[in-house]
Amino acid sequence: MKRKSFIFIIIVLIFVLSSCGQGGVNLTPVPTDALLPTHTLTPSPSPTLEPTEKPEVEQTIRISFVGDCMFGMQNEYDLPDLFPQVYERSNSVTYPFDYVLDYFKSDDITVINYEGTLTNHTKQADKPWRFRGKPEYANILKESSVEIALLANNHSYDYLEEGYIETRNSFKSHGVEPIGHNEVYKVIVKGVEIVFIAANFILVEDTNVMAERYEDVLPLIRDNKKEDNIVIVNLHWGKELEKVPPKAQRDVAHLYIDEGADLIVGHHPHLLQGIENYKGKHIVYSLGNFAFGGSRSATNPETMIYVHEWTVKGGKVLGDDSFVVPCYITSTNDLNFKGVLANNFRPTPLEDTKKQECINVILERSKPLEHGVEAISILELSF
Repeated sequence: MKRKSFIFIIIVLIFVLSSCGQGGVNLTPVPTDALLPTHTLTPSPSPTLEPTEKPEVEQTIRISFVGDCMFGMQNEYDLPDLFPQVYERSNSVTYPFDYVLDYFKSDDITVINYEGTLTNHTKQADKPWRFRGKPEYANILKESSVEIALLANNHSYDYLEEGYIETRNSFKSHGVEPIGHNEVYKVIVKGVEIVFIAANFILVEDTNVMAERYEDVLPLIRDNKKEDNIVIVNLHWGKELEKVPPKAQRDVAHLYIDEGADLIVGHHPHLLQGIENYKGKHIVYSLGNFAFGGSRSATNPETMIYVHEWTVKGGKVLGDDSFVVPCYITSTNDLNFKGVLANNFRPTPLEDTKKQECINVILERSKPLEHGVEAISILELSF
């Protein structure tokens, strides 16, 4: 039995050795210098890429301006056809601007002249006309894509210092920038600094006096004008219901342009005045009323959204252009208790004949100006 086991083991060994010799497991030792150490298998470094600058492209800065707006009561009267009750019945947060929202939303900045106060203070200034609305009405501007409210006018202090401060705070808390008399506000848009300067030249209600303090604006222009920024001067000035500004007022506007202003936009007369192109810079003397709760009558219904555009590239201004959206200050054809066109405080863009008539009003009032424009481009939005 032991002999058979020994013979079996010998046969198995012979079989294994013969298999290795026929291409099986090769037991021949491999030279050590043929082995590659594992630490040499590191990946090759990525190629170094030179940083490339993003190509600069031309862009357009669009700023819209409208005239006198006021959301509130006249002299504390609260009647069915005055703004507070009209607004409450509308059930629309943006009621005053419902028909112009697309224009406001299409621009970079919308600027209004806010002619009044938003305050709960009731102590009034001693003057014939006082305007007061609720502080929460500031939300109308926020929801309507209005970024700047000018408070450099003769109604900002209708409810004294306390009313003025609360009005400013109301706008601020809703993300709207208030700019008062002789104040400067700067903002960067598409790489370009835009400087807004505001001033009020109306010293006493209904005296129609342009203040001698127009000189106070000169250093504000000089100190803020740079080679590649845009300086816009907003002025509350002129005489109420006067269609053509007097020469003294025009001389001041020209002086501001000479000192570096790129655009001048005015209001206070409560109607449209002409436009000048002086040394390639526009002077819009009066935008007229817009969403103005201070009057129930649309006696001078023509108004406009004035739109100015600048072409910029790499922080430099390459050129500019201007446009107008002809509007009425009201969207109704009804007559009021005086038998004149009623003001429902809801400006609306004009169409067809009325649009051209509004343009003609601006051109006719531009003719007496030394550098009055002879043509006006209308802004048409494409959707």
